[in-house]
Amino acid sequence: MSHVRGMVVNLKTGSGTNDGTDDHIYIGVVGTGGGKEFPLDTSGFNDFEKGSDVTYVLGTVWDGTVISAPGVKHPRFSGGTDFNSPRRFRIELNDVTQVYVRKGGTRKSDGDDAYRLDELDVTLYGANPQSRSFGTNRDMKLGNEFGLQIWLPED
Repeated sequence: MSHVRGMVVNLKTGSGTNDGTDDHIYIGVVGTGGGKEFPLDTSGFNDFEKGSDVTYVLGTVWDGTVISAPGVKHPRFSGGTDFNSPRRFRIELNDVTQVYVRKGGTRKSDGDDAYRLDELDVTLYGANPQSRSFGTNRDMKLGNEFGLQIWLPED
């Protein structure tokens, strides 16, 4: 059995006038032995802008074509530490029951910055060649008035 060592997230934001957000976006991985949320925000880059198509790599990914693609982002917590790596929190790959995306919100409806998600693909990587993929290509909104989470089906 292999634990999740890395994750690749491809996130496409809608291209309409108000589709992007400045709020935080998280990917959650839940297994029978626990789970964790991983923030996707990267420093020095304006994440989740309208019309963006961004690939995020967290932790150790054995698929070299993914990690060498141009424009790949590596989310980290402040200070450059690697506490955002899936390998630091041992979740068994075969025990993953759910993967979800969540937008950070506020308690005030007038302060919510709704977000339109066009497509999302999440691939979890264990030891080579083990991986599992989850995602959706449905046009969905995240916000206080739409709900803040989407649970992803496995591909």
